[in-house]
Amino acid sequence: MAQHVIDKFLGFENKHKLYNKQILGFHYWNYIRFELYSNIICKEHSYDNFLKIKKAPQDNKKHIIKNLIINLLKNPLFIRTKKDILILNSPRRVKKGKYYICPYTERILRHLQYSYYVIEVPYYLYNNHHFEPVPTKNLWYMDGINCLVGWELRYLKTTQVPKNLKAEIKNIIKALNAEFEMNFEVNKLISHITYYFNRYIIMKKYIRFILKKIKPKCVIEVNAYSFENMVITEVAKELGIKTIELQHGVIGKYHIAYNYYNKPKIKNFVDYIFVFGDYWKNATRFPINQQRIFTVGYPEFEKEVCNKKKKKDTYKKVILFLSDALFYKEFSALALDLFNKIDHEKYEIIFKLHPIEYGIAKRRYSQLYSSDIKVIDNNSHDLYYYLSHADYQVGMCSTAIYEGVGFGLKTFIVNRKGHEIMEDLIKENYAYLIDNSEDIICYLNKENTTSNLWNNYTEYFWESNSINKINTILKEIIRN
Repeated sequence: MAQHVIDKFLGFENKHKLYNKQILGFHYWNYIRFELYSNIICKEHSYDNFLKIKKAPQDNKKHIIKNLIINLLKNPLFIRTKKDILILNSPRRVKKGKYYICPYTERILRHLQYSYYVIEVPYYLYNNHHFEPVPTKNLWYMDGINCLVGWELRYLKTTQVPKNLKAEIKNIIKALNAEFEMNFEVNKLISHITYYFNRYIIMKKYIRFILKKIKPKCVIEVNAYSFENMVITEVAKELGIKTIELQHGVIGKYHIAYNYYNKPKIKNFVDYIFVFGDYWKNATRFPINQQRIFTVGYPEFEKEVCNKKKKKDTYKKVILFLSDALFYKEFSALALDLFNKIDHEKYEIIFKLHPIEYGIAKRRYSQLYSSDIKVIDNNSHDLYYYLSHADYQVGMCSTAIYEGVGFGLKTFIVNRKGHEIMEDLIKENYAYLIDNSEDIICYLNKENTTSNLWNNYTEYFWESNSINKINTILKEIIRN
């Protein structure tokens, strides 16, 4: 189903030549396609499309003062010296010991052979705050830039979309609604595009100022399809600065941000992509040539999978459920049903929540808390701790499942809408598609649930020697 939708969407873009649509240089379709497609997928799969976020710091007097200080002291407009590389990390940090780290960049920074700055946006699921304390050096925050952009949008005169372009956008929206049986409101979407257009114009001047001061040889990004990062990519390319994205999750043929027909020239798409393994490189229809996609591995995962040996607290085998925040009712019901059928002398169940569920865990999963299932609703240990202690994992569609297979876990994928993302794991016998608890028990009773292909899995999905590969390729890109 998902394959059909994404192919249909890509065909729609190609037919209407939407990549070339612009408002005074602002290629608006490229900035809104991810949102539009996400809404179409939510309707197609009957998702609620809402997630409660974890409780974040309150904006009391102390936090207001702290944010003002951050805006003053951490504002990249005040950067004075040049650096070789600018890194746009992930604000969704994870706790390692006493620090919160960016899992995609922190280990790279420790071995980076060039000078650098790191710029971080506030984490929108954490009330637009930043996790602290952090070990990251040369760190700057985008908060001050965002405040300035917001102030200009609110108090200064903004540019209106020309009438002829409004008519063009209106026709596109009508065609989109007809093609996908959607009900996007024309005026609301035009207003949304107008807001992005003005935000783009204002932000570009600040980004250009910053990049001209830093004069980096390249920009390395996590999540290059966020609005801020797309603007930075666009300005960097205009200034002749090379741009690189680090893979930060599942991409493949179902992720709209990385899939295009006929390799169109996208002015806000990065020049190079560093992927975890050959699988990701071959499974995605990138708009850039294969020669610009490098298989480098994932340093944090490689370190964890090499260092963490299973330390069993009990002789029981551990079945780890990786929560799906959308299908939480069905998922928790499956865990409870399995719990009632397994031999508790042989097995135990751990239910690992997604971090965005922590704040509502006891309300959402009251039945799990009433059982003897162990519910993980905090960051006392990271995901890798639980993967290293588990024997089986049950999930639907997340990067964590691929990582679990890398830890040698026997894997069960729940057969619900959206599981297609994991279809390659299933086809290659790295995972098993299940409908209910009886299917899991059937596999548990078999001796052949360990895939004979597992020895080849790590290199196919997770390239080894990642730090050396990243440094070598970076050196080549910068030199050329």
